[in-house]
Amino acid sequence: MALFSFLSRKKPAHLEVLLEIGSASVAGSLVVVIPGEMAHILYVTRRDLPFQKELDSKKLLIDTVAVTKSVSEELLQRGMPQTAGYDVERPEHIHVILSSPWYVAHLGHVSLGEGDEIEASEEVAREALDTEATRILAEYVENELPASQVALLEKRIIGMRLNGYPVTHISPQIVSSASVSTYVSIVPKSVEDAFSSAIGSVFHADISFSSFTFFSYAMLRDVCEDIAHFSVFHVNGEVTDMAIINDGELSQVSSFPLGKNFIIRALCRDTGVPPLLCQSDISLLTSNKISESEKNTVRMVVEKAKMEWASVFESSLKSISQSTPIPHITIPLLDREIKPLFIEMFSKKAIEKRGIPYLEMREVPTERIKKEVAYPTNLVPDIKMLLGALYIKRLVDKQYKN
Repeated sequence: MALFSFLSRKKPAHLEVLLEIGSASVAGSLVVVIPGEMAHILYVTRRDLPFQKELDSKKLLIDTVAVTKSVSEELLQRGMPQTAGYDVERPEHIHVILSSPWYVAHLGHVSLGEGDEIEASEEVAREALDTEATRILAEYVENELPASQVALLEKRIIGMRLNGYPVTHISPQIVSSASVSTYVSIVPKSVEDAFSSAIGSVFHADISFSSFTFFSYAMLRDVCEDIAHFSVFHVNGEVTDMAIINDGELSQVSSFPLGKNFIIRALCRDTGVPPLLCQSDISLLTSNKISESEKNTVRMVVEKAKMEWASVFESSLKSISQSTPIPHITIPLLDREIKPLFIEMFSKKAIEKRGIPYLEMREVPTERIKKEVAYPTNLVPDIKMLLGALYIKRLVDKQYKN
């Protein structure tokens, strides 16, 4: 029997940490993954960043690093006791998802050669990706920051074509045309170092960084597999990110510097009310619990700010449409307290009034995620934490197979 004991060998449990760092809040979770089985979210937390009446980018970084450290400490002190019952001792890996404005993303389309006989292979594709990443990094260094102050966040092949047809992998062969679509993101080294230091002072494990743009694209492409064409918009504190997916491939990315804090600042400015009360007023407005005496004033200011945001959003869509088709389905990734504002903004009635093409809003199909991700009934992870747990599960499963 001993000869076959490996057949019943217990798969190891992996304890992983997920941190999602934005410009309005920092979220964290502890996730246990047993390869080939469901991922289990054991603990979730999200902490808001201090609100700035006037945006100061240096202070934003300082505040975000401080909140990232406090979220990490909470995961260690309050989250780790939840791992009792699992055969884990400490986190094996820290997965950090950076949202805007902490990185810059670039899409590219690189030919693998010209002529009647092109040698195509995975190795040639990876060399093309490396060359493209080096080019983008050099371009950023030339125009933005010295080389010593810039770091490559990630480089990925997001699509491949042989003889004009999409393929998922390339075996060595001779073809008449070959190309790869690439995704490269870069980050100021000071930002990466600051977050690494804060997290590393709490957890002693490997830290890897990914961009929210790629993370959300990869996960939504999988869980929305029946939708080949869709757009995603993510309203963060200071920035709104947009991504266009056509034929299942990330075809365009864009962002503009207006997020949910833009609406809060407008309310502070026009009413003279402190930021904390403005945030409360918006929550009361969206839940229809605001007093009648304040309702009209708050609604008027919020509606005006929403229309300003919508105008910039529509201009961005128009600009994107010059180079790629805009899908009619869009998937919003929004914090709970502002979700009603934007859902209302994209209602068919509101869009027809503004005279723009209708965008059908779809929710992320959480029931599909829950087939692979479980969590206790006392936890209420938001959609980004659910997608994050699924992301970690996919990575662990892939590593185990390799």
